[in-house]
Amino acid sequence: MSLSIESLNNIQLVFFLTGGYLVSRLMIKSQLPESLVFWMIGRKHLSVSKLVLYLLAINAILGIFIHHAIVVLTLIPLAHLMQEVLTKENPKYDRLVPTMLAACLMYGANIGGIGAITSSAANGILIAGANGILPGLGGAVLGAEKLTFFLWMLWGVPLVLVYTLLAWGVIVLFFQPSKHFKEQIKFEPKEPIENVFRQPAIIFALLTFGSAFLFSMASNVWPSLILPLTIATALFFLTIIASLFSIKIQENGHKVQLLTLTDCVSNLPKRGLTLVVITVAIAFLLGLGIHYFRDALTGIIALVVDDKTSILTLMLIIAIFGTFTTELLSNTVIQYALFALMPSLAALVDFPILLGMIVATLASSSAFMSPLSTGVNSLAFGEMRGASLRMLLFSGFCMNLVGSLLVAGWTLTVTRWVLGI
Repeated sequence: MSLSIESLNNIQLVFFLTGGYLVSRLMIKSQLPESLVFWMIGRKHLSVSKLVLYLLAINAILGIFIHHAIVVLTLIPLAHLMQEVLTKENPKYDRLVPTMLAACLMYGANIGGIGAITSSAANGILIAGANGILPGLGGAVLGAEKLTFFLWMLWGVPLVLVYTLLAWGVIVLFFQPSKHFKEQIKFEPKEPIENVFRQPAIIFALLTFGSAFLFSMASNVWPSLILPLTIATALFFLTIIASLFSIKIQENGHKVQLLTLTDCVSNLPKRGLTLVVITVAIAFLLGLGIHYFRDALTGIIALVVDDKTSILTLMLIIAIFGTFTTELLSNTVIQYALFALMPSLAALVDFPILLGMIVATLASSSAFMSPLSTGVNSLAFGEMRGASLRMLLFSGFCMNLVGSLLVAGWTLTVTRWVLGI
């Protein structure tokens, strides 16, 4: 039996995920994130507003390729250094500074998870739901084959950049760093010890993420060649994986492997992985009784949605509902429940179900308000001692509203145009 285009695309994604994960472990081993931080802000006189932008941007961009919990753990020492310098010069802002920095870490981590189809567990649930793999949601939806690495990055990476700028605007408007901190700050981070793994990590990162983009692009441009392209993807990534574990380099006079099995599991965010396992279990259990959620929520939504509701208004309702309820409940619960609503809503308003599922996914990943809504938020808030929960809730509320507007508008314009649905 021949495989469908959707199945072959999903096989490609498995190789992209596997290769990307292993290369990200090499990047961590080589201290590439720390090097990027030092390159961007080390030995430069910068305003606090610019430092906030850099902290957000580094967090979001690295989060596209590396698990955001790892990125936050990498950036926490920098945030502590910034807190120490700023509060030493301005002790009266001992609550404002850690809250502002915690917001930077939280916002950047959540934003980075939407940049690529492989960036977060929520994106994986979207793939499964759109392809009819999850129980209780029916079959595959129209356009599911468009959920590819290449097409997602075409609209996802620009969204991350715009989202980051808007998050910076919210932080600057709410915390007013240019008003409170007039001085230019020069950091002298301890330069990372020269690491022999750095150059191979850069090469493998370029090969892995570049080839994923090109293979996915070719599969979209020439769908008739999807089978040979999938075979080529498998062979290429198997070669990458084999090379990571077989190539040896000189370190302190000894030959060592680029990557070992220990490297693949060391320093992982155990809390984050536990949440992923719980997420998968919840998704499965929800599938067994999702019709109860669907019936209950359909009645609620029907009170505010009818056949005269515009698509933009409906997408905005979905985005706001998904974003704010994620602050209280598991984002998997919200995402799954919204997926189950899509056929009923599409019958009322007439919109592509896939677009509604994308909005629900992005909304369930956009938790900026509560430190308890995601593991990464808890990590960032917990590590920034002295952060004010009240200030974080107020700024996060504004960020949730901005994010909802952006997600709804972007999906209906840029994403819809890129996907052609």
